[in-house]
Amino acid sequence: MKDGNGNSSGRAERALAFLEAEKTLCARMISLIEAEQTALTVMDMKKIVALSMEKDDLAGQILQHDRMFRKEAAGIIGCGPDEATLEELLSSLDPQDRAPLAACGRELAGQRERIAMTNEVNREFIRATLGYLGDAISILTGGTEPEAMYGRGGNGSGRGRPPEMVSREI
Repeated sequence: MKDGNGNSSGRAERALAFLEAEKTLCARMISLIEAEQTALTVMDMKKIVALSMEKDDLAGQILQHDRMFRKEAAGIIGCGPDEATLEELLSSLDPQDRAPLAACGRELAGQRERIAMTNEVNREFIRATLGYLGDAISILTGGTEPEAMYGRGGNGSGRGRPPEMVSREI
């Protein structure tokens, strides 16, 4: 499909530039998430906080590039930015303009999947670590409370939560 000036290649190149920039940002996000994994395993809280702030900023930049791509795609397709998708854009382009955008889109989808999976691994690691810390606190403080081991009636029905001590390692 051609724009108002009969030029789809120029607009397709601009859309590709947005996707390429987003790919670069996603590669940076992957690096940050992998650095976060390392910081989590050594419990470097200062680094974890710094990486979280950087990830937050980078996520905003990725979102902004996605919006710019959708706006450019919407101009080519002739729809609103919310309805503009890569698939719709590809179907509206001349065949020679499709291949680079399709390849870039596949790479970007792979990066996004890796980001989501690695973030989930990090979340699970944090959940498990918090569980272990809760268990440690429960064990350490449980020994100092007389009712922790025996209830008022001496029947062993102490209050508080029992430690989980179940490994959820990933």
